[in-house]
Amino acid sequence: MILSMAKAQYCLAKQDKCPDTMLQALSMAQRAFHLNPSDKTALYDIALIQQSYAQLVSDRAANQRSVQDIHHAMAGLTAAKG
Repeated sequence: MILSMAKAQYCLAKQDKCPDTMLQALSMAQRAFHLNPSDKTALYDIALIQQSYAQLVSDRAANQRSVQDIHHAMAGLTAAKG
């Protein structure tokens, strides 16, 4: 159930191009993985969301992203690369 909610948040974030909503999707996917660590689908979704978040941050104008946003995106990419 939580993973389905994460996927819905992910779709909304992609549609609205909203990094904050993407982070909510990431949080839900991580919670789903924490509840079921053997679920490889959740792990895949986490990596996909992290990559998408980084892309959203990268696509924003320089005055619309912070150094913290960039660092958070880079950390997510490193984790997604695994």
